[in-house]
Amino acid sequence: MIHELLRAEDLLLDRGGASRIHHMDFSVAAGESVGLIGLSGGGKTSLAQILCGELEADSGRILHGGVPLSRERLAQSGRRISGEDRLLENLSVLENLMVLGHSPRGPAIPRKRLRAACRELLSGFGLEEYLDVPVAQIPVPVQHRLLLAGAAARGKRLVALDHIADTYGPPELERLAACIRRLCAQGVSVLYLSGYLDSVLWQLDRITVVRDGRRIKELPRESFTEFSLRAYMYGYRSAAEEILEAPEACQTAFFLDGIPMPEAGLIPVHDADGSVDKFLSGLREQSGRTVTVLTAGALFDSWVEELSVLDNLLLPVAQRLGGPGCHVGKAMRRLLRTECMEQTGLSFQQVDQPFRQLSHMERFKLLRYRGILNRTDIYVFDHITSGTDLQDREEMRRISGTLPGLLFYVSGDYRELTAFKRKIYALQNGCLRKELP
Repeated sequence: MIHELLRAEDLLLDRGGASRIHHMDFSVAAGESVGLIGLSGGGKTSLAQILCGELEADSGRILHGGVPLSRERLAQSGRRISGEDRLLENLSVLENLMVLGHSPRGPAIPRKRLRAACRELLSGFGLEEYLDVPVAQIPVPVQHRLLLAGAAARGKRLVALDHIADTYGPPELERLAACIRRLCAQGVSVLYLSGYLDSVLWQLDRITVVRDGRRIKELPRESFTEFSLRAYMYGYRSAAEEILEAPEACQTAFFLDGIPMPEAGLIPVHDADGSVDKFLSGLREQSGRTVTVLTAGALFDSWVEELSVLDNLLLPVAQRLGGPGCHVGKAMRRLLRTECMEQTGLSFQQVDQPFRQLSHMERFKLLRYRGILNRTDIYVFDHITSGTDLQDREEMRRISGTLPGLLFYVSGDYRELTAFKRKIYALQNGCLRKELP
């Protein structure tokens, strides 16, 4: 039988005239793992702070068994662990756990018994090897798992993990998921907060999507996918996703290595053996069409840094006229400026500023726009997200599918390609091969 740990009703948190939590209802059962997923500023951290007693809501109530809980009671039973939280560096793990689990009102416990109890606690999380290691020598992901063990040692019934895994890789995410399962088996409820799809734990029991301080959607484990989460997080379906839903509707434009290619759409390609150059040569030969290749380096080396954004876009026209950008007519400059602002979201001032002042994401949007101007038939994005952070990587994937024509999205990271929820093809010695499972 599932017992409800707490239920929040009609929570409202108003700060600076803006509702960080807007009449939100939320509940969590004992031993349940729940994801709070949403973009930055959506209200995830504020809700976790209220449930853990760090903040007090302006209105609403939190109940346990029908009895209202005070902020003090919530602080006693809840613990929020953020990505910046660390153990005390000048102590060993054993000494940290002794501090975390110490109760000044309880009887004195012999050190030998405390050591045995701490070792038993850590063994349940697969961390016993760190018992006597100085904290300064322990990686941050391991410290986060040790903090989880410390929360269990203090008898916390609710633990909120506030964006602690935003920079984790797949191995660290899997180890964190194992610790969460261990906590839930002990009856501890876990809230997992994340704003990036790359760091979502798919083993959670339930996911709640929040946006603009509101609860948007509740999704049980068998119902959430990256496609559905993206739609609820952003509040709309991109043109890319609409194209991806019906790829079979496209007519065959040409055959590439014996595989029929559509006239338009997005095709994820896994570059497992580094044979992109040979693939590009075969693509140009077999398609007979114009192919534009964009790499991560093209965001910087395909522009004249000293020229303005507008002059960079007009440079091919000026070169055809045989002179600098001033030979391009004013009417054409006005037209291009207006269209560029609409397509990229740049301001009037940004279009006139030197190109070197643009951010990584703004450069990518301009590359997309320049591709539209050049009327390219086929695009190849060759490891385009290399060196970008998680938020930019997610936005670049979303924008990629809005390009007209056919796009081959090449990446060496198979996990990145799975975000498209499409058949993933593989490169084998430069040839496109049967799609991966």
